[in-house]
Amino acid sequence: MAHMMSRRGARRTRFIRAPFALCLGVLLALACGPLLRVRAADESPPLAPFASAHVRIEGSISAQGQDRPVQGEGDADAAKGASRLTVTLLGATSETIAIDGRTYSRNATTGRWEYTTGGGAGFDPARLVIYDPASIRAAGKAFTRVGPETINGEATTHWRTDVDLTSLLGAVPGASGGTTQLTTSTMNLWLGDGDGRLRQLTLDAQGTATSNGTTNAYRLALNLIYGKFDTDVAIIAPTGAVAAPPTLGVNTTPVAGVAGGVPGAVPVATLTPLGQATSGAGVLSATNLVRLVAILSLIVIGVVVLVAVRRGGRQHGARAATRPRR
Repeated sequence: MAHMMSRRGARRTRFIRAPFALCLGVLLALACGPLLRVRAADESPPLAPFASAHVRIEGSISAQGQDRPVQGEGDADAAKGASRLTVTLLGATSETIAIDGRTYSRNATTGRWEYTTGGGAGFDPARLVIYDPASIRAAGKAFTRVGPETINGEATTHWRTDVDLTSLLGAVPGASGGTTQLTTSTMNLWLGDGDGRLRQLTLDAQGTATSNGTTNAYRLALNLIYGKFDTDVAIIAPTGAVAAPPTLGVNTTPVAGVAGGVPGAVPVATLTPLGQATSGAGVLSATNLVRLVAILSLIVIGVVVLVAVRRGGRQHGARAATRPRR
């Protein structure tokens, strides 16, 4: 009889454990979901290089209560680390050539080509031609795979990340001097499924710009479209170019690509980041810390309940074994 009672107790224990194990599994699966998403944010996009490409740029810069359109077109020779770009902003057009560590820009006043070495201290419009995979990955904060999308009839995969604009562009363009404080700064990439090459890249940064004691909303929205991969591109340094004077050139009085000395030119803003981005995609963001705490709490609760159930089963079996025979 005692043996039969023990078997009944064991069956009751198993009966209790089965649904508990199922519930615990569901809880752990739900808890691990956010953790898996956090791990996915650590992925690096399979961004493949190209020898050359044609790049088209469109977008706008909103500052000082004005919306300034940006339009540009050019070529990138990634094999040589060179680019050629024509950018139009505020009705002014500039030509920029970057090659062999120098950035050449035609002075709108004198008509001659001038160059700076190493990009100078301010905004270099040649950096708007974004193509280097290593630079793109380094500027990203935590890449997240959004999913498949079709761009211009091609199958691509969409990736998103918070971005360090100073790492990617060197400076924030067109904010009318003073300081710029960015509250969000996001980059989106669309990579071809067949070759991993960039088909489209967008930048969206928002914040405030302060100049002469006045603070206004600031936003940079750029869209880069890539095509004509690996075609022959002739990018050469202009002949007869001279070094840009200290007070001229694209690096001291830029208008997002308008060479120095242009009346009404907008000086480059000094970037003062505020957290760089608030999307919570980073691994150590507040959102992910909350997720981690929730996961650990569920695990602790599950362990406590499991221990309690096991103890209850043992006690029930012990009482059944000690009952007198009838």
